[in-house]
Amino acid sequence: HDKKEATVYFVGSDEKSPSPIKADKILLTIKQPQFQVELSATPLDGEANGVSSRFVGVHESLGVVQEFAGTISGEVDGTPYSGEFAEEAHVGHDHK
Repeated sequence: HDKKEATVYFVGSDEKSPSPIKADKILLTIKQPQFQVELSATPLDGEANGVSSRFVGVHESLGVVQEFAGTISGEVDGTPYSGEFAEEAHVGHDHK
């Protein structure tokens, strides 16, 4: 929250290994407070040109300490995708 930044990682079926996708950006839509953040491809070391498993974006509203919920959407190789998410409190990230 201090950086007002969101980072989204795409991982494989083991839920650990990076799984790069061919996309320049994805869109993060937050429900409450309502806002959108464009996340840009930020490839990890060793990821080939044109693919990334990490996407990063900055927005002032991400500095609010709360569990966010919303949608992640984007186009991968010409196919549109979207999915819902809800952030949950975890160790070292308590929002009292």
